[in-house]
Amino acid sequence: MNLDKKKVGSVSQALKRAKRKQLVKTILISLVVFILALPVIYKTANYFARRQSDYLNETLFDQQVLSAPNIQIDSQTLGQSGMTSGTVITNRSKNINGYIVPWSTLTSRYTWLNSSINYNELVPGFYLGERDSYEYDKQTKQKVASFYSPYIKNYYDGVKNDLKSVTQLDNHVVEVAISFDKAYTYQEIQDLIPSSMKLNKVWYWLDIKPEDQPKEELGPAGMPKYGINIEEKYQTSKFIEEDFAEFFKVAKKISNKQEQSELKQLLKNNEGKSYKEVKMMGVMLTGRSENFEKLIDKEWVRGASAGVTVERLPYVQSFK
Repeated sequence: MNLDKKKVGSVSQALKRAKRKQLVKTILISLVVFILALPVIYKTANYFARRQSDYLNETLFDQQVLSAPNIQIDSQTLGQSGMTSGTVITNRSKNINGYIVPWSTLTSRYTWLNSSINYNELVPGFYLGERDSYEYDKQTKQKVASFYSPYIKNYYDGVKNDLKSVTQLDNHVVEVAISFDKAYTYQEIQDLIPSSMKLNKVWYWLDIKPEDQPKEELGPAGMPKYGINIEEKYQTSKFIEEDFAEFFKVAKKISNKQEQSELKQLLKNNEGKSYKEVKMMGVMLTGRSENFEKLIDKEWVRGASAGVTVERLPYVQSFK
């Protein structure tokens, strides 16, 4: 009987030793596999993170092409960057008739799985006071020049016209969003605002009649304004045609990726047309404050909203 117990005990100990050896062996094998796989995991995660980073960079530049009224990208760099995530920093500015002023910096994030633009900073803030209301850039606190669609009858604070107030400023350069009473072609706009007025036409708001009218009488709808930045000195047929072609190329790419009803409608109405046929609902102007006097009481000006205003300096020469 004692002999049987000893045999059972020795077998039990042998099984325990075998289990320990197997466990140690499994741990060692797992450790070796992990060490060998670590470079592969790192390279794979880094590859997908880099893809998302590149995609985010491209998306940010596309956003600039489609909807950035008189806004320029000065630099776009990687911020905090790791194996699986990071940030893209977009430094932006505005050019007010030769005076460069800072605009909100975008900090957009990506991981190895996805990426997202910082839309919170793209959408302006809204100030509602007892006597006035306006949109403003959230970081710089500069007033945003607002446009008024000819297809929307009522706005939350009426359709404003700041032209008389702008002309009362002494020794300033100003950015003003001019909204038309109806849509006009590029050439018609040149006839309405000839170069003799000494105003820079820097951004054209493209004609879109929304299928679902935003309820602007309740406050800003926060919808993007689609248009084209065209530098005054490059407003020749060749460059303008290229700018319009680039816009519609990017618009088509974005509309295929996202459900953007306004972009789809814009493409449907204008894709394939010459820039001479495309119509615009408004234009962003920059210039000396006194030069805006020529626009006062023009019947084709539905609204005029002042944006960034800068005092002129003796050592900085304005364009006009």
